[in-house]
Amino acid sequence: MHVFIGGAFAGTLEAAQDRYPEAPVIRPGESFPPENGAVIIHDFRQYLHQNGEKAFHHLLDRLPAERIVLVMEEMGNGVVPLEKELRKLRDANGRAAARAVRKADDADYVWYGLSRPMKRRRREA
Repeated sequence: MHVFIGGAFAGTLEAAQDRYPEAPVIRPGESFPPENGAVIIHDFRQYLHQNGEKAFHHLLDRLPAERIVLVMEEMGNGVVPLEKELRKLRDANGRAAARAVRKADDADYVWYGLSRPMKRRRREA
């Protein structure tokens, strides 16, 4: 699995597409293509909002890790929302991001469109 994480509109999707140009982008509610190549899972915040944290853990457990390219939004930057539901979503996103990065072979932080490697287990070919 490869995780790209950064703020909203920081260029995370573009960084993932640059690294995996052949991978289709899957958004919440769309089904995964049957072929074995990498798939970019985008709009993760919406996925969490619609399906919950348990569904995300189930998704990570059932898909082969080498297929997953996960684009995640870093939420909050220390700012705690006033609305209870937004606080729950922010907390769930943080827990999910931590689990995804622990499980991932590669993780990049994207800031202003620049992708910075944070974790590498795979060797570049």
